[in-house]
Amino acid sequence: MSGEGKNVVGDDSNGPASDARNRLEHAIAKFDAEGVFSVFSLTLDEDLIPDLARFRVDPVRFLPSIFDGNWAHPECNPEAGEIRFVRVVRGNDGVSRIIGRQGKWLFAYPWIR
Repeated sequence: MSGEGKNVVGDDSNGPASDARNRLEHAIAKFDAEGVFSVFSLTLDEDLIPDLARFRVDPVRFLPSIFDGNWAHPECNPEAGEIRFVRVVRGNDGVSRIIGRQGKWLFAYPWIR
């Protein structure tokens, strides 16, 4: 792996635990403010994993309606390790979420309990 696509939202971390959450929040904020998003990968830490929820069904398209109704398996979280974030979508509920793929599953952050 060449590292392509990593650190595209900034590398101003103060450590690995805060870095992952900060990078996700920064990517969402940049999308909300500028409509800009670049695909990137990062390593999830144990504190962040519960805040990502797996989609019940892989969406055909990334439309705001993918977050309508009972869209998530909140008990199904990604594993610690690398995940590739591919899109930010603002749902019909007004919440912008970042979508990542790990293996064959798609996950969204933040999962709002």
